[in-house]
Amino acid sequence: YTRTDDVYQTPYQKAMAANESGADFLVSLHRNSSEYPNQYTGVETLVYDNNGEKVEVAEAVNNGLENIGFRNNGVKIRPGLVILRRSKMPAILVETGFINSEEDNMLFDEEFDRIAETIADSILQTLGESGEEAQEKEEIYYRVQTGAFRNRENALRQQEKLSSEGYP
Repeated sequence: YTRTDDVYQTPYQKAMAANESGADFLVSLHRNSSEYPNQYTGVETLVYDNNGEKVEVAEAVNNGLENIGFRNNGVKIRPGLVILRRSKMPAILVETGFINSEEDNMLFDEEFDRIAETIADSILQTLGESGEEAQEKEEIYYRVQTGAFRNRENALRQQEKLSSEGYP
C-alpha cells in the first residue's frame, strides 16, 4: 500500500517503497488505456519474466476477473517496467480493464467490490492461504487502495460510499 492520497509516485518510488516495507509480494493495480475510445477491452496482468509464483498469481487474478465478465487478455512479460524490474519480491501489475472502454468502465463500476475481492482471493488462494485463514490470524492485515483521484470531490465521494458500507 504505497499511497493514501492522490499524489503521483514514479514507478521507481513505488518499487522502493515496496522493498523498504519488507513485503513478500507486490501487486500494483492499474486501469489500462488505448489510443482510441472503445478500441480494446479486457484485463491483463504484467510480470517481469515467466518464472515463479508471480505467474501463477497473475493467471489466477486474470481468471478470476474473467469470471466476473472481463475479457482475459492474458499474462504479459514486461521486463522493462521499472516497478517489476526494481522490486526485490515477486511482483505483478494488474491492468483492470481499459479506462477508455465503455464496456470495461460499466463492469468496473458495477462490480467494484467483487473485483477487489476476486483479486485478493486469487492472490491468497494461489499463495496457499484462503481468505478465512488470513482472517483467523490476528497479526495479519491487508490494505486495499480503492482509487487514486485527481479530483478531491471524487475521492471524498468514494470515501463516503465505502464508509457507508462499513469499510474503515
